[in-house]
Amino acid sequence: MQITASLDLSLFVFEKSYRLGCVKSRVYQENLMKVLECHSKGDTRFSPFFSDVSVFGQKKSIENHYHCAKVFEVYPENIFRRPQSNIISYNGFNHGIIPGDWRESKALSKAGHQQVAWKIGNIILPIRSSEGKRYELNDFGVQFYILLWYKHLMLNKWKIEYVKQFDEFRDPFKGTFPFCQAEVMKLVKEKGLPGLKEMADELWQLMGMDMPIIDYPIEQIQYGFVADAGYLSALYPFPKSYAESLQNAELGDVRIFGINCNLSRIKLFSQVDGKTDADALRKCVVKMIDVQSQSQLTPIYLHHTIFDGLNPDDKSQILSLIENHLLPVTIVK
Repeated sequence: MQITASLDLSLFVFEKSYRLGCVKSRVYQENLMKVLECHSKGDTRFSPFFSDVSVFGQKKSIENHYHCAKVFEVYPENIFRRPQSNIISYNGFNHGIIPGDWRESKALSKAGHQQVAWKIGNIILPIRSSEGKRYELNDFGVQFYILLWYKHLMLNKWKIEYVKQFDEFRDPFKGTFPFCQAEVMKLVKEKGLPGLKEMADELWQLMGMDMPIIDYPIEQIQYGFVADAGYLSALYPFPKSYAESLQNAELGDVRIFGINCNLSRIKLFSQVDGKTDADALRKCVVKMIDVQSQSQLTPIYLHHTIFDGLNPDDKSQILSLIENHLLPVTIVK
C-alpha cells in the first residue's frame, strides 16, 4: 500500500479574517536596536491571543487552537467538573479531557491534571518530552503551534513585511515553551514562510496520511490504547486475575486491561511463533473496531511488529481494513 502525504493547504480551510484587538504600539530603540514586543501587553497584532485563524472548520485565536489540542488525564475522583461529552472513556477507564479554551486548559493544569496527548484534527499524537523539558522542539503540539502561525501569516502577509524592520523580537511570557511567537517572527524575518513550514514538516506530512506512521517509543505513550501481539508483555504484564481468560484465548481473540486511568493495553492473539496469521489479525482488527466504537474514538497505537511475517498482499488488505474502519489510529515504529 502506498501512502502519500498531501501538501494541500485546504487541510487548514482558509478563511481570510483576523482581529487586531487593542493595538498598543510597543516599538522602541534599545542600544540602537529596534525591538518588537510580541505579546498581549505589547503589539497585540503579534500575540497569539489576538491572532485568529480557521483550521478544521473552526475559527479561534491561535492560543485557543493550541490549548484546545491538548488532552488531559482524568482522575476517577476528579473534582474538576466538565461536561460528560468532553470526557473520552471506555468500560470505566477514563481516557482524557479536551479543554474548551485556553482558560480551561490552564485550570486543568493548575488542578493537577497532566497533559497526556495532543488531538490535532482527527489525529491523536503522543507528547515528545525529555528530562527537564515539557516539550521538545519537534513535539507535535509545538509543530501545530508553528503551523497555526504559518497559516495566519499567509493570510496576513503585511505582517511578514512589517517584521522586517525590526532587529529583535521579545515575549517575556515565553516560559519554557521551546518556540514562542517572538521566535516565529524572528525566523520569518530571516527565512520567510518556507523556513517556518520546514520546522513543522513532519506534522504537515502526517495530516496528509490516511494512517499516520510515527517514530516513537510505544512504551512512552500515555493515553489511549496500545495494541501489540506480545511486544509489551514484559512492560505491561496482565494481572493474575486474567490468567484463566488468557489461557482460554484463541487465535483472533483480543484481551484488554487498563494500565491506568488514561492508558489500556490490547493484546492481540494473532501470531504463532512470532509470525502473524493473516486471518487471526483480521479478526483482531474487527474486534478493535468494536472496542473503539464504544470508546468515543479513543486513539489506538499499533506496534509495527503485529505485521511481522505477513506477505505483501495480506498486509495491504489488512492495512486497508484498518485505514477504513479505525480512527484515530497510528502505527508506531
